[in-house]
Amino acid sequence: MLNDDSILLLRVVNPAWVQADEVTSQVFVPYDGNPISVFDGSLISPEEAFGRFSESHDAYGVIGISVGEAKSLGVEVIEDRAPYPEHISLKFPELSRNAQKKLSRKLRDVAMSRGWLYKGLI
Repeated sequence: MLNDDSILLLRVVNPAWVQADEVTSQVFVPYDGNPISVFDGSLISPEEAFGRFSESHDAYGVIGISVGEAKSLGVEVIEDRAPYPEHISLKFPELSRNAQKKLSRKLRDVAMSRGWLYKGLI
C-alpha cells in the first residue's frame, strides 16, 4: 500500500519525449482523459521498469516523482495493480487544457530536478 509519500513512482520515457537529454512535458500529459501509467518504485527498480516497458515500446530512460510530490500537486495516485502488480495510475483533476499543460510541466520539473534514475543504451 502506498502510505509512504517518499515512494518513487517511475515513469519510463519514450525517446520522442526527449530533447537534448531533457524530458519534455509530454511525459506527464494524460491522453484522452486516461490516467498516466507509472511503476511502483518500492516493488521494481528503475532498470527493471525500463526493461519491462522496452519489451513492447521504445524507451529512453526512467524518471520519477514521489507519491507525496504527486499528491501535493493535486494528482490522484491510484493503486490499480493491473495489468501487473507494480502498476500505478496517476489521475489528473478536472482541469482546462491549459491548466493540464501547466501541471504536466510541474511534474516534469519535479522529476528532472531528481535527474535520470536510469538511462538505456542510447
